[in-house]
Amino acid sequence: MTDFVKLMALLFVLLASLVFMVIPDDSTVMIGFPLFAGRLHLQSWLWYVGEHIGLITLSWLVLTGAKKYKFAFTIFFAYQIADLIDFVLRDNSIWFSVGVVPVSMNTFGITIFALSVIKSYLDEP
Repeated sequence: MTDFVKLMALLFVLLASLVFMVIPDDSTVMIGFPLFAGRLHLQSWLWYVGEHIGLITLSWLVLTGAKKYKFAFTIFFAYQIADLIDFVLRDNSIWFSVGVVPVSMNTFGITIFALSVIKSYLDEP
């Protein structure tokens, strides 16, 4: 990947993080979630989606440039995509609890990513 493509990807990240600003501050438009009863203002929803898209793009840039730990970077990239999907469908709400520990896409994804980092480190020659 050329440096120009990387620069354009970074510009895309910045633009994605600003999309929410096209919605006026006094907007009362609400967005629902297909698998969760909650609702969110459109402006907030766009901000969250823009932030997710930015992280997906940045994790892709890191993954494509990685020389080591490809497995862990791949897991992180996949987690970012899954996290966006979970947000759009469920507002990143808690799936269930194990005792006092809430299990959600966040706790699941962080756990899987941490395990992939450990695996990548242990598999290193």
